[in-house]
Amino acid sequence: MKCPNCGSNDTYRKGKHDLVVWCDRRRYHWEVNQPAHTIQQFSLHKNKEPLRGYHHVDIWLCPEDKTKYSFALRYQNSLPYKFSNPDYPKDPFLKGKFDNPQLAINAGIEEIYKDS
Repeated sequence: MKCPNCGSNDTYRKGKHDLVVWCDRRRYHWEVNQPAHTIQQFSLHKNKEPLRGYHHVDIWLCPEDKTKYSFALRYQNSLPYKFSNPDYPKDPFLKGKFDNPQLAINAGIEEIYKDS
């Protein structure tokens, strides 16, 4: 991630879930929308078609409310897939608004098995 102030690639976060990115070149910092890593992950193996194989539920911060959580779904080792009816048009990979990560994981699991 480049610094918007000076264009330097030497940026960092103090923690992997931190929303503040720092640039020491100009002693500048700014806030971003998502942490560098998922808040939590859950993986499961689905034995039925369609999409038999490993599925992953990735938990991220909700784009509208940073005190809530949303989920993204991945199949095997692919990128997250877009939802046909996204809750957040600016981020069509995220769905839902949940009070804690476990509720988001449960909703992601339901979404995976909904098509079976």
